[in-house]
Amino acid sequence: MTKREEHKVPLSKQALEVLARIELISSGRELVIPIPYYPRKPCARTP
Repeated sequence: MTKREEHKVPLSKQALEVLARIELISSGRELVIPIPYYPRKPCARTP
């Protein structure tokens, strides 16, 4: 994807269930799995 266009991929029902559960336990955080010492910093950056 060299043009940086939006790319949508449908998720399975199981994947959507996992995301719904994570949302419930994430306490409203922006990141799903934050770094413990830097909760607002992502683990990795994408180019």
